Amino acid sequence: MAPIHKDSQNKLAKKRLKRQIEEGRITSEIRSLLKKELISAKEIKPNSWDFQFIKSMIDYSEILSSSQKQELERILQDQITVEDGFEF
Repeated sequence: MAPIHKDSQNKLAKKRLKRQIEEGRITSEIRSLLKKELISAKEIKPNSWDFQFIKSMIDYSEILSSSQKQELERILQDQITVEDGFEF
């Protein structure tokens, strides 16, 4: 069996996160990332729209709307962006 490289695992994780958002689900994995983003947003602009959105998404349990999916993808873009061949 060929070894799985860290880059391959990272790409698979990013694809999994993106798929979960596209399916409209906020999983524990996404919640964990949102909590990290919340800390960053709080340090930069605690009253910003992003901060309020992230805060509301951490406890959100319903299916995401299209606009919510887009905002989550924007906020978590560094964690879910996979480029073919290269990661930036």
